[in-house]
Amino acid sequence: VGAVIAVASSVAVVASVGTVAPGASPGRTASPSPRVHAAPTLSASARMAYWRDGKLWVSDLDGSLRQAIASTDDARRISLTRWSGDGSAIAFVHSAVSLSVVWLDGSATAADLPIELRNAGYRIADLRWSPDSRRIAATLLRPGDGRADAFLIDLAALTPSWRRLTTLDDLFVGDWISPSAFLAYTAGGAIGIVDTSAGNAIRLLSGVQGISPVLGPDGRIYYVVG
Repeated sequence: VGAVIAVASSVAVVASVGTVAPGASPGRTASPSPRVHAAPTLSASARMAYWRDGKLWVSDLDGSLRQAIASTDDARRISLTRWSGDGSAIAFVHSAVSLSVVWLDGSATAADLPIELRNAGYRIADLRWSPDSRRIAATLLRPGDGRADAFLIDLAALTPSWRRLTTLDDLFVGDWISPSAFLAYTAGGAIGIVDTSAGNAIRLLSGVQGISPVLGPDGRIYYVVG
């Protein structure tokens, strides 16, 4: 019976996990509904964010201070839900071609991929918040041939838009290591640093070969080898 319940629950999660209306009118309730349709993600201050019944909810771990800050017509099209480092905003991607950022005060912004990038087959495959929560670095990938590069969204701009940082056709973004630089890697195993303050210069980490680099809490860089 336990196995059947587990399988049924998994199917429900997959089936529920799609047009986005950022900045939905906030609504607070005393306790959350038990129907959580997607695994929650936590902020640095341990607040939860999760999609349920077509809305993006945030709450404390005990379910208190629950608030809906965005909505969608089809949650199955939502991916990459990510808290900003300071816990003031949440970013998410709709249909792999539109980035939305919603602040806890109810304000919101969105940046669709330009038509030329969409026609070329690019999709948003990953996103990483800068430490100051003012910019987002994203990997734009062409699933058809695996070509990928780093792009940047400046949320402080009057109208946030996509800016291409690299033209290697084989580069994936990693964690930010400063307000102006982030880790990156290639499918071939090269790990480097992209410095946006130095003309988007790419500096390889000498002697390092691997993928998926992350910045640890101790300030060291960890990555996968083999």
